[in-house]
Amino acid sequence: MAHLLIRNVEDSVRDRLRTRAEINGRSMEDELRHILQIASQEELPRGGPGTGIEDEKLRGEVRPAEPG
Repeated sequence: MAHLLIRNVEDSVRDRLRTRAEINGRSMEDELRHILQIASQEELPRGGPGTGIEDEKLRGEVRPAEPG
C-alpha cells in the first residue's frame, strides 16, 4: 500500500476533518482513507472549465496527432 504525506493543510481544515472523523466513529486516518476512496471512485470531468490534456490522459482519451 502507498503512503501519502500532505503538507500545509490549514488548521481549520484539519479541525473539520477531525470533527468529521469523530462524528463517523473513525480515526482521522481512517476518515481520510474513506474520503479518498470515495473521491477516487467519482467520474472524471468531461469537458468544461478546468479540464485539459491531463484529464484526457487520465481517461485514456489522448490520441497521437495525425501527420499533417
